[in-house]
Amino acid sequence: MNEDFIDIEFFHGLPSHSFVDRKAEVRINLGRAALVPRPYEPMARRYGNILMGIQSCGMDQKILDQMCNMLRLNCQTLGIELLVAKSDRAFNSQWYYFGDIYGLLKAASNETVRPPFTSAIHDQISSAMNILLRRPQR
Repeated sequence: MNEDFIDIEFFHGLPSHSFVDRKAEVRINLGRAALVPRPYEPMARRYGNILMGIQSCGMDQKILDQMCNMLRLNCQTLGIELLVAKSDRAFNSQWYYFGDIYGLLKAASNETVRPPFTSAIHDQISSAMNILLRRPQR
């Protein structure tokens, strides 16, 4: 299910919500996905077509890459239906999470997986996702 690189982006190229996790030194972007690759369309319908982007905001990029790759392996092992992939666009080192983001947050709160952001912003991510799910898709 997971790819190393994927051509996916936010609707109109802009996230709807953005937070900075100062402790983890990452920026979390949330919004609707645009042009979802065909193999992932059923997953988009199941999980509301929400895309989470994570980019370094002080964290060493190599460490972020390692954490995201480890998260991808852990999600596969635990059966969390989550695409974890790095953008294939030039000058964009953002990682994208697409699919069961609630499952990821639940596993992170149980300390089963370790995403590259702290538990302090789980509520912000959940609130932003609830807002996106209530808003009709275009």
